[in-house]
Amino acid sequence: MKKSPFIALVFLALGAALATSQGLCISVMPAFELPLAGSADLFTNGAGAELLAVYGPGDKSGLRLLGGAGYRSINSQADSRLSLLSLSGGGGYQLALGKLGLLNADLRGGAYFGSYNGAQALDASAALDLGLRIPVSPALSLGLGATGTIFFAKPEPAYSGLGVNMVASFALGAAATSMKPLLQIENPRFQPIFPVFFKWYDSNPAGSLVLVNKEKRTINNVRASILIRDFMDTPRVFAELASLAPGESKEVPVTALLDDKVLSVTESTKVAAEITVSYDLADGTRSVMRVETLRVLDRNAMTWDDDRRAASFVTARDPAILALSKAVAAGVRDRKSVGGDLELQIAMGLYQSLGLYGMKYVIDPSSSYADFSKTGSAIDYLQFPRQTLGYKSGDCDDLSILYASLLESIGIEAAFITVPGHIFVAFALSSSPEEIDRMTSRPDRYIIDSGKVFVPVEATLFSKGFSAAWA
Repeated sequence: MKKSPFIALVFLALGAALATSQGLCISVMPAFELPLAGSADLFTNGAGAELLAVYGPGDKSGLRLLGGAGYRSINSQADSRLSLLSLSGGGGYQLALGKLGLLNADLRGGAYFGSYNGAQALDASAALDLGLRIPVSPALSLGLGATGTIFFAKPEPAYSGLGVNMVASFALGAAATSMKPLLQIENPRFQPIFPVFFKWYDSNPAGSLVLVNKEKRTINNVRASILIRDFMDTPRVFAELASLAPGESKEVPVTALLDDKVLSVTESTKVAAEITVSYDLADGTRSVMRVETLRVLDRNAMTWDDDRRAASFVTARDPAILALSKAVAAGVRDRKSVGGDLELQIAMGLYQSLGLYGMKYVIDPSSSYADFSKTGSAIDYLQFPRQTLGYKSGDCDDLSILYASLLESIGIEAAFITVPGHIFVAFALSSSPEEIDRMTSRPDRYIIDSGKVFVPVEATLFSKGFSAAWA
C-alpha cells in the first residue's frame, strides 16, 4: 500500500502543538463503539480510546490544531475481534458558550494499522469529532462527545462506526499556572508603630490593605495574617472573609499581636512585615504573600493628638517605682495624723521624697510638651518613670508620668490634666465631697468629679514642696 499523505499531516499538527505550551492541552477520550453502514452487518460493538494533543484558544472561541493516537477493539458477528491502531491529525473550531462550556467540531485524517483473524492492513483513516466540555478548573475540563470514523480499505472500508465518548482535557499551559494564586494584595497603608502602645494594636488597626480577587471564580474562606518576625511569635489573623466574587475587592484593617520585645527599640528602625492571604477554590487552597516595610519608632515616642495616650507610660508595677512608693507609704502610715485623709498624706510624702531625691524640672529644647502639644501629629519623646528616676530630671510630662506612677503603684487613683502648653496631675482622696466641705475652708482647691474628690498637683515644683505644688 502507498504511504498515506495523512501521515505528514499528523506530524505537522503535532509539531505545531508542541512548538509552544500556550494553549496546549491533552485530551483523553474513552469511547463505546457502534458500527455503522456496512460494518453493522459484520460487527456488533466495541470500545476504544483516543489520546490527542490539542493546540487551541484555551477557554475562548477560535481555531485549533490537534493530533494524536487511538485504539479500537471491535467485536465481530463471528466472535472475532478487529483491532485498529491509528495516528491522526487535523483541525477544527472551538466555540465558547459561556457557562454552558466549550463546543468543538474537528476533522482529522491519518493512517491506521489493523488486524483481524491473522490478516493485517495499513491504510488511511478519517474522523469527525463533536464535543461539549465544561471547565472544572483552569487546568481541567470534562465533557461528552461523539466521533465518527472510517478506516479505508479496498474494495470496502475495513470499518466505519460511531464512538460515544467521554472527554477529559488537561490544559498543560494552565497546569503551570492553575495553582498560582491570583488574589492580589493592594494599597497597603501603615502608620509608624509606637512600641508603648503594643497591646493597643491587638484590637486597633496599625494600617489597612485591599484584597482583590483576580480569579475567574468565587474564592471562599479568605484568611489574611501578618507576621513581624522581630516582634511577633506567631502570625496574627486580622481578616476572615467568607467569600469574594470574581473581580470583587475588600479593604480590611490590619491588627497585630505584638510582644513586649518591641519595648527594647531605642532608635527608630524598619522591619519586614509578612502578609499572607490564603483562600479556597474548588480544586484546592491557594496562598499569596507580600512583604511590606514598617517603621517602628523608639519606645519613648508618642504624639499628642490624643493626650490620653500618656497613660501608657505610667508603669505602676515597675520594681523601681514599687520600691520607692511602698517605702514612703509605709513611713507615712507609721506617722499618720489622726483625722487626716491617708491618701493625701501619702501623696504629700511621695512628693516630698522626690524633692529630697533631687528631682528637677528641666525643659528639653528639642522635645518640650509646650511645643509638641501644639502639633498633635509631631512625635514627642516621653520618659518612662524608671528613666526619669535615673536622670533625676524631666519635662512636665515626664515628671507628671513619674508622680502618677508612684501614686497608682500604691492604689491611689491618678489622672492627667492637660491645659494649653502644660500637663499636671490630680489624685483621688478617700474622703467624700461632704467630708471635704467640713474639713476645709478652701473647697475651691479640690476638683469634684463623678462623686470623687481630686487634688490637683503641679509636678514641676519638687524643690519647693507639696504645698507650693498644690497651690
